[in-house]
Amino acid sequence: MKKQLLLFVIILLPIVANADSVEIDGIWYELISKGNAAKVISNPDVNIKYAGDIVIPSKVLYGEREYDVKYINKFAFGSCTNLKSIRIPNSVSTIDEFTFGDCINLQTIYIPSSITVIEDYAFDGCFNLKEVYADDLYSWCKIVFKEYQGANPLCHGGRLYINGNELNDLVFPTDIEYVNPYAFQGCISLTSITIPEGVKGIGNNAFENCLSLKTVHLPNSLEWIGTECFRFDGSIIALSLPDNINSIGLGAFLDCSGITELTIPSKLKEIGRWPFGGMAGLTSLVIPDNIERIGEWAFKGCSNLKTLTISKNVTMIDEKAFDGCSELKDVICRADKVPSAKADAFQNCYPEFINLYVPKGCVENYKSVIPWSLFGTIKEINEETSINGIRLNENGQEYIFNLEGKAQNKLHKGINIVNGKKYVVK
Repeated sequence: MKKQLLLFVIILLPIVANADSVEIDGIWYELISKGNAAKVISNPDVNIKYAGDIVIPSKVLYGEREYDVKYINKFAFGSCTNLKSIRIPNSVSTIDEFTFGDCINLQTIYIPSSITVIEDYAFDGCFNLKEVYADDLYSWCKIVFKEYQGANPLCHGGRLYINGNELNDLVFPTDIEYVNPYAFQGCISLTSITIPEGVKGIGNNAFENCLSLKTVHLPNSLEWIGTECFRFDGSIIALSLPDNINSIGLGAFLDCSGITELTIPSKLKEIGRWPFGGMAGLTSLVIPDNIERIGEWAFKGCSNLKTLTISKNVTMIDEKAFDGCSELKDVICRADKVPSAKADAFQNCYPEFINLYVPKGCVENYKSVIPWSLFGTIKEINEETSINGIRLNENGQEYIFNLEGKAQNKLHKGINIVNGKKYVVK
């Protein structure tokens, strides 16, 4: 029996010697002697949680040895419901998954410039985390937020402070190639962003739920916009997408309800799944000649869209592309060959009350194919008197549009369309 006990102790000795769990100034650490490193861990007593304002030091002294605090363990602060604020030292480079999960009363966190990676769920459930402090903008832009949920401490709607100053007008550093996924997700302090020339892409969810964002300046170098990139950014009013964009992700501008003007890039060949759904502020839309296909749910829920112009090169309109565009009154389709369209492409638009304008000599072709045959009135386009089919509204107010179908608040030099008639201002 004694031999067995001695053997058990001998087996344990390297473990104890290599990684001791100790409490120093109210914080528990696992000491890794071979690297003079320390890892912050949870209290071994599961009934005792960290609370109040915690400052993690960059170094700790135990006995006669000094240890660098390099790691924070998974779940180290998980479900610490009385934790109010936390300051992470610049000796730590990674925040692991679930580290601060369900810290429901955590309000403030300090992220040093040394942090390069934040894992999934790191801040999941931190619903009251409203103040995030970072050392500098460049370091923040370089953080890799793992692509799922709860990685960014801003994700539940927080304000970002750079070097102590609240970030409102974001001007990106000039030497970045793309905006990282989730980089500013939930940042409610942002009111404008300017992305410099040279940036080619914006990652998934990068600006999702930036509820105060009003102005977006995108560079001509931009080629792609990721999934749900600007989702729920309801304060954006005008959106002009650079011509070099060739890919727009699923739900990229979903529920951007404040946008009243949308310019589609000239190099985009097809509008994918659901990029512009829920744009309740959009009243007029022109699909340009470069577009060949309109994807599923592309403009689903654009509930105030009244005038739609479809270009001559569109050949396919997918499922529910315009589902819920219930205020549509005029659809102008310039395609001589009737575009293939799913039967539910105009679902919940009440097409029996919509005027459809088609090229000369094509009325019967459109009348023979669903869903086009469902439109209440199908007429030939009269370029001289009915360009875009615009008419007076119920109040007799004049509609003024340019030839691209964009609404104008006054007459401009050149050709104007006023109540469906052409006016030339010299």
